[in-house]
Amino acid sequence: FSLLMESAFGQRMESCPVSLSHAIESKLQQVRRHIITHLDEAPDSDQLAVMYELPRNTLKEGYKFVYGKTIHQYHADHKFESALQMLNQGELLVKEVAFKIGYQNPSHFISAFKKKFGYTPKQYLKRETLV
Repeated sequence: FSLLMESAFGQRMESCPVSLSHAIESKLQQVRRHIITHLDEAPDSDQLAVMYELPRNTLKEGYKFVYGKTIHQYHADHKFESALQMLNQGELLVKEVAFKIGYQNPSHFISAFKKKFGYTPKQYLKRETLV
């Protein structure tokens, strides 16, 4: 498993800092599904720990070990993956995509998108139509 994690995430992980039983891994999968289905909400580690009956440290360390990212990194990355999919479908305006993934202000979404990808959502759409 360590070799798999190393090849997938480029880091050597000898062992998880917390004990991961099958039950804990199952709960971490539930947390991941929760994050995916609630993209418009910033994940709260304390709340998720209570909801899924996990010690906070086990949730945070175990999640990072299993998925290679913190809960917040995973959430942010998945939000932008979803935004790209919605933009590619062409059914929603940029501001509608922003609202769907939890931004209250479309200009904040546009700025964050540009910071992550190096171009605005409209520039992305123009690039896609040129390809």
